Amino acid sequence: MKRISDIYLESHTLQYSISVTFADDRVQNALQSKLERESKWTKKMARNGIRTSNSIVAEAIEIQPSNRWSAIKKTIQSILKNNRTDYWRDYVRPLLQQGRMLEVICAE
Repeated sequence: MKRISDIYLESHTLQYSISVTFADDRVQNALQSKLERESKWTKKMARNGIRTSNSIVAEAIEIQPSNRWSAIKKTIQSILKNNRTDYWRDYVRPLLQQGRMLEVICAE
Protein backbone atom coordinates (compact mmCIF):
# COMPACT_ATOMS: atom_id res chain seq x y z
CA MET A 1 0.00 0.00 0.00
CA LYS A 2 1.34 3.39 -0.96
CA ARG A 3 1.68 6.09 1.65
CA ILE A 4 0.64 9.63 0.79
CA SER A 5 4.28 10.65 0.62
CA ASP A 6 4.93 7.79 -1.85
CA ILE A 7 2.13 9.01 -4.12
CA TYR A 8 3.47 12.57 -3.93
CA LEU A 9 7.03 11.46 -4.69
CA GLU A 10 5.93 9.32 -7.63
CA SER A 11 3.84 12.06 -9.23
CA HIS A 12 6.52 14.69 -8.61
CA THR A 13 9.26 12.47 -10.03
CA LEU A 14 7.26 11.51 -13.12
CA GLN A 15 6.45 15.15 -13.82
CA TYR A 16 10.10 16.08 -13.33
CA SER A 17 11.16 13.31 -15.73
CA ILE A 18 8.85 14.71 -18.42
CA SER A 19 10.43 18.13 -17.96
CA VAL A 20 13.96 16.75 -18.09
CA THR A 21 13.24 14.61 -21.14
CA PHE A 22 11.28 17.03 -23.31
CA ALA A 23 11.98 20.57 -22.07
CA ASP A 24 13.75 23.32 -23.97
CA ASP A 25 16.90 25.07 -22.76
CA ARG A 26 15.08 27.73 -20.72
CA VAL A 27 13.16 25.12 -18.73
CA GLN A 28 16.31 23.04 -18.30
CA ASN A 29 18.10 26.11 -16.86
CA ALA A 30 15.18 26.79 -14.51
CA LEU A 31 15.21 23.17 -13.30
CA GLN A 32 18.97 23.33 -12.76
CA SER A 33 18.59 26.56 -10.75
CA LYS A 34 15.84 24.98 -8.64
CA LEU A 35 18.00 21.92 -8.06
CA GLU A 36 20.95 24.05 -6.94
CA ARG A 37 18.70 26.12 -4.62
CA GLU A 38 16.98 23.12 -3.04
CA SER A 39 20.30 21.29 -2.63
CA LYS A 40 21.09 23.77 0.11
CA TRP A 41 17.92 22.96 2.06
CA THR A 42 18.25 20.93 5.22
CA LYS A 43 14.63 20.61 6.33
CA LYS A 44 12.84 17.27 6.39
CA MET A 45 10.46 18.38 3.63
CA ALA A 46 13.37 18.73 1.22
CA ARG A 47 13.84 14.96 1.08
CA ASN A 48 10.89 14.58 -1.31
CA GLY A 49 11.78 17.62 -3.38
CA ILE A 50 13.60 18.03 -6.62
CA ARG A 51 16.84 16.53 -5.23
CA THR A 52 15.19 13.16 -4.70
CA SER A 53 13.36 13.33 -8.02
CA ASN A 54 16.56 14.28 -9.82
CA SER A 55 18.50 11.35 -8.37
CA ILE A 56 15.71 8.89 -9.24
CA VAL A 57 15.41 10.24 -12.79
CA ALA A 58 19.19 10.11 -13.23
CA GLU A 59 19.20 6.49 -12.02
CA ALA A 60 16.32 5.62 -14.38
CA ILE A 61 18.06 7.20 -17.37
CA GLU A 62 21.25 5.32 -16.50
CA ILE A 63 19.31 2.03 -16.38
CA GLN A 64 17.13 2.86 -19.40
CA PRO A 65 19.17 5.21 -21.62
CA SER A 66 16.47 5.75 -24.25
CA ASN A 67 14.57 8.96 -24.92
CA ARG A 68 11.27 7.11 -24.80
CA TRP A 69 9.45 8.52 -21.82
CA SER A 70 7.27 5.42 -21.44
CA ALA A 71 10.39 3.29 -20.82
CA ILE A 72 11.80 5.86 -18.40
CA LYS A 73 8.41 6.03 -16.63
CA LYS A 74 8.32 2.26 -16.09
CA THR A 75 11.90 2.33 -14.79
CA ILE A 76 11.06 5.16 -12.35
CA GLN A 77 8.01 3.30 -11.09
CA SER A 78 10.12 0.17 -10.61
CA ILE A 79 12.77 2.10 -8.65
CA LEU A 80 10.11 3.66 -6.42
CA LYS A 81 8.46 0.29 -5.84
CA ASN A 82 11.82 -1.19 -4.83
CA ASN A 83 12.35 1.75 -2.46
CA ARG A 84 8.94 1.12 -0.84
CA THR A 85 9.71 -2.59 -0.52
CA ASP A 86 13.06 -1.82 1.10
CA TYR A 87 11.38 0.64 3.48
CA TRP A 88 8.83 -2.00 4.49
CA ARG A 89 11.45 -4.71 4.94
CA ASP A 90 14.01 -2.58 6.80
CA TYR A 91 11.78 -0.34 8.91
CA VAL A 92 8.10 -1.27 9.16
CA ARG A 93 8.26 -5.06 9.45
CA PRO A 94 10.69 -5.04 12.42
CA LEU A 95 8.45 -2.56 14.24
CA LEU A 96 5.40 -4.76 13.66
CA GLN A 97 7.26 -7.84 14.85
CA GLN A 98 8.28 -5.99 18.00
CA GLY A 99 4.69 -4.90 18.63
CA ARG A 100 5.52 -1.20 18.30
CA MET A 101 2.36 -0.23 16.43
CA LEU A 102 2.37 3.41 17.52
CA GLU A 103 5.75 3.98 15.86
CA VAL A 104 4.40 2.45 12.63
CA ILE A 105 1.43 4.82 12.71
CA CYS A 106 3.73 7.80 13.34
CA ALA A 107 6.18 6.76 10.61
CA GLU A 108 4.29 8.66 7.92
